Amino acid sequence: MITFWLWVVVVTLVASLIAFYPLWFGKKHTKTTSNIQRDDLNKAFYLSRLHELKAEEDQGILDDPAQSQRELQQNLLQDIPENEQRTVIEVEDKAQSKIWAMVGFLLLLIAAGLAYMDVGSWQKQAALENASTQLPHFYERLKEEDKAPLSKEELEAFTLALRVDLQHNPQQAMNWWRLGELAVRESKVHLALQSYARAYELKPKNNVFALSYARILMFSDNNMDKAQGQEIVRQVLRRDHTNLRALGLLAFQYFADKDYRMAAATWAMMLRILPPNDPMTAVVQRSFVTAQDLLKAQEAGDKADKAKEAAAQNANKAEKP
Repeated sequence: MITFWLWVVVVTLVASLIAFYPLWFGKKHTKTTSNIQRDDLNKAFYLSRLHELKAEEDQGILDDPAQSQRELQQNLLQDIPENEQRTVIEVEDKAQSKIWAMVGFLLLLIAAGLAYMDVGSWQKQAALENASTQLPHFYERLKEEDKAPLSKEELEAFTLALRVDLQHNPQQAMNWWRLGELAVRESKVHLALQSYARAYELKPKNNVFALSYARILMFSDNNMDKAQGQEIVRQVLRRDHTNLRALGLLAFQYFADKDYRMAAATWAMMLRILPPNDPMTAVVQRSFVTAQDLLKAQEAGDKADKAKEAAAQNANKAEKP
C-alpha cells in the first residue's frame, strides 16, 4: 500500500511539472535575455556616441570635448539603476511563479487523492490485503464441516483468502490443493484444474494431490487429458497397488469406455481390499453387479451379431452357382 501511494505522489509530481513548467522555468530565460540585450544596446550606443564625439572633436565642432564625454558617461550611469531595479523585479517574479507552481502542485495532489478516495478501488485493495489473515479462522471451520457446512459466502471468502495468500506464498502445495477442492465445490472447473495441477507439480509423489488432479483430467472431454489422468492413476497404483481411490477412478474410466470386463475386475479387486462393514462396500458391490450384467448383455449382443454375420455369409454362399 505504501508503494502505491508513493507512485501516486510521483505521478502527480510529474504531471505538475508538465502542467506548471512555464511557472518554474519560463520567465527566467526571457528576462535574462532581455537584460543582456539592454546591456548590449547601452554599450553599443556609448561606443558609437564616443566615436562621434571624437570625430566632432577632430573637426573642431565641439567647444568642450571633455564636458561632452562626461555627459555621455553620466547618461550611461543613469541607465544602470534601472537595469538593477528590473533584475530585482525579475527575481521577485520568479519567486512568485515558483510559489504558484507549488500551490498548484499541492492542489493537484489533494484533488487526485480526493478523487481516488471517492471512486478508486482502495477499499477492495485493503480487503484483499486483509483477506489472508482470515485463513486460520477458515481452517478451524473446516473441522466443523460435518456439523456445519461452509455457506456460499464463506466458500467465496475462503477462496479469496487462499488466492491472496498463494500470491505471496506460491510454493504451498497444500493450499493449492485446498483451493482446487473449493473450486470444485463452487463448480469452477478451470480454477480447480489449475490449482490441482500446481499442487501436483510441487509434490508429484503425493497420492492425494495426484489423484485429485487425475480425477478432473479424466472427466475432461479432451482425450489427451483423459490419457494423462489415467497415466497418473497408474503411477499411483505402481506406488500403492491397494489405493482404493485410484482403483475406483480406474474402474469408473473402464465403465465409461464400456470396457465392462475390466471395470468388473477392478471393482472385484476393491471388494477384496475393503475392510468389513466399510460404507463403500455397498456402492462398490452395486457397481460390480451392474458391470457384470452389462458385460453379459454385451457378450450376448456380440454373439447375436456374430450369428447374424455368419447367417449372412451362408446366405451369400447359397446364392452363388
